[in-house]
Amino acid sequence: MAEFLILFRETLEMALIVGIVSTYLIKTNNESHLKVVYTAVLFAIATSLILAFVFQSFLGGFTGATEEIFEGIIMITASILLGSMVVWMAKNKGNSSQLKDLTKKAINSKNAIYGIFTIVYLSVLREGIEIVLFLYSLIIKNGGVSIFSSLAGVIFAGSIGYFMFLKGKELPISKFFNYSSFLLILIASGLLAHGIHELEEAKIIPYDKSTSVIWDINPELTEEQKSYNNSVEKYERKYPAFHEKGLVGSLAKAIFGYNGNPSKIEFSAWILSLIFLLFIWKNYSNPKKES
Repeated sequence: MAEFLILFRETLEMALIVGIVSTYLIKTNNESHLKVVYTAVLFAIATSLILAFVFQSFLGGFTGATEEIFEGIIMITASILLGSMVVWMAKNKGNSSQLKDLTKKAINSKNAIYGIFTIVYLSVLREGIEIVLFLYSLIIKNGGVSIFSSLAGVIFAGSIGYFMFLKGKELPISKFFNYSSFLLILIASGLLAHGIHELEEAKIIPYDKSTSVIWDINPELTEEQKSYNNSVEKYERKYPAFHEKGLVGSLAKAIFGYNGNPSKIEFSAWILSLIFLLFIWKNYSNPKKES
């Protein structure tokens, strides 16, 4: 679910960027530059895949506390970027003037091809880098991501972009952003809380289980449960529904960063970031009308 929402939003932003630039080129009779746009997209995607490979290879060398520190930093960074993305989209929804102005300047420059390529390449690459960071954060938190959900998010967003710009269909894009933004804010808060949890595990943030934990609904493992440690199906059946490895708890943990035994700092960060992001998002989504 989380990977679907993230890939849906990021891919949709890519589609909007490409669609806005392409539409402007067509309206200004510069269709000959469209191949530059598509070439830039392919180069940006290829660069993102290379960066993902390098990123994964680089991280494979970390172990112990160093790994926990790095993973904590990655998740906190991803949380900040994800929250910023949601707020930025709420603030700038429907505002494509800046991208059009940049395209116009590129067309009128001496090196129009390089200008258009740079605009599209950097814009799409930014989204690609964010996808790499967000997905890796989910892999750290959940132990993996669903390929099916990830592909579904890409296909769904790509279909919306296709019908909007190539077929000229009017789609309720603002509703998609509104509904998904609320869930992404929950995901961002969950990533922040889990990042703090990693830093507590690494002893960067002071942590004492006997005094730091607010509540604990994760009972100690029995010997039978420990014996099922390598069998997910049998292992999870032994847990209460709201245990973080139980039916409800594991789903909530995968999407929203739920923890069955949160620390005071972890829970405070989660609730404060949630309130803060919801407040800013709502403020930008529903601007006050001037009297």
